[in-house]
Amino acid sequence: MIKIQSRLLKHRPVWIGGIIFTLLVASLTLRLIMRGAPEPELEAVTLQTPEPEPEPVPEIFEQVEILKRNSTLQDILLSAGLSHRDIYDLVTATEPVYNLHRLRAGNKLTLESDESGSFRGLRYEISDEQYLTTRFDGKDYHAEKVTYPIESHVVTLAGQIEYSLWQTILDLGEDPRLVAKLLEVLQWDVDFTILQPGNWFKVLVEKRFRDQQFIGYGALHAVQLHTAGRNYNGFYFQEPGKKGRHFDEKGVALRKAFLRIPFTYTPRVSSNFSYSRLHPILKTRRPHPAIDFAAPRGTPVLASGNGRVIQAGTNGGLGKFVQIQHSNGYKSGYAHLSKILVRNGQRVSQGQRIGLVGSTGLATAAHLDYRIWDPKGRYVNPRKRVSWPSAEDPVDKQHWEQFETRRDALLAQLDQLPAESFKGTARLAE
Repeated sequence: MIKIQSRLLKHRPVWIGGIIFTLLVASLTLRLIMRGAPEPELEAVTLQTPEPEPEPVPEIFEQVEILKRNSTLQDILLSAGLSHRDIYDLVTATEPVYNLHRLRAGNKLTLESDESGSFRGLRYEISDEQYLTTRFDGKDYHAEKVTYPIESHVVTLAGQIEYSLWQTILDLGEDPRLVAKLLEVLQWDVDFTILQPGNWFKVLVEKRFRDQQFIGYGALHAVQLHTAGRNYNGFYFQEPGKKGRHFDEKGVALRKAFLRIPFTYTPRVSSNFSYSRLHPILKTRRPHPAIDFAAPRGTPVLASGNGRVIQAGTNGGLGKFVQIQHSNGYKSGYAHLSKILVRNGQRVSQGQRIGLVGSTGLATAAHLDYRIWDPKGRYVNPRKRVSWPSAEDPVDKQHWEQFETRRDALLAQLDQLPAESFKGTARLAE
């Protein structure tokens, strides 16, 4: 053992030198390899800061009110916990968008509050097509008027009258508001109280929908009514820069100086114009230069034309009475009213409410005594007057070609519908 160790020690320098040489060669070789190899890419690490959790949205509670007659916004908001100052700020901030003093009975008002009962806003249904929303952010009020998305379809309707125009419209599956539309357009030329079974009508009208629910009628584009042996036509046409109006086939405006019937519907005629009628109370024969319309007490009475009130008060046997002087020299009178809604000297417009049906004076039941005087002071039978003077200008000559084109297109659509031989039909216009 001693001999072996001495041998190793003897050759120690050679052994150590070999090891050092081998290490140098390995080091140079590794450097050459590393010099030709691409440097390793360092992966970027992004440190994400956890986002703060969003504040929970406060739960909103709704209180729905159907506005009643004589109810006020102030009473409703006071009962909801708002102060007089809060109400003033709310109304003032909303006024540039909508006047909250114009709320209508029957419309829906929704009050919004949070979990603590604090007021957060309101929503008011202005109409079937618009609503008002006012939000309170804890400091200020923010009002906005929003229009619902509305879908419209133009449809053609036709019907033959069996019992009444009203019933025929209902039998077609339509809304009674369509009757009002027809009256609105043809009321100056057609006496709707004398429609007979077999009379017929054709209509081209716009129907409006919200969320696939019918909400009402839009423009009445064309109407044709056959009664008393002739056709009465109405065509909607808008001249450039003017409001749309209805004209007959000759371009004459349908709106006349006088309404044939001073109501929004067609009441029953209880007594006709006569120069010798047996008075139901006095039991003597005397002139009755008027038309009596039987109507429920409180029914609104309309001014038959534009003019100025020259009498509003009690007038002997006529009871509560209103007389209007019209610009064309004619006068109109409305008797036996239960209430007068105008005053002497007041200017009124056609269709404006001037009183309510009653039975004041010499009357046996609620009705309206309606009479007209011509410019010479003579009584005129409203039902016999063939043509009242027009209240509007005809189609302007420079727009006649456009009117003629539209009129002919509308007539072509109406002509596609049957006439006397049908019971009733309704379909989308092409």
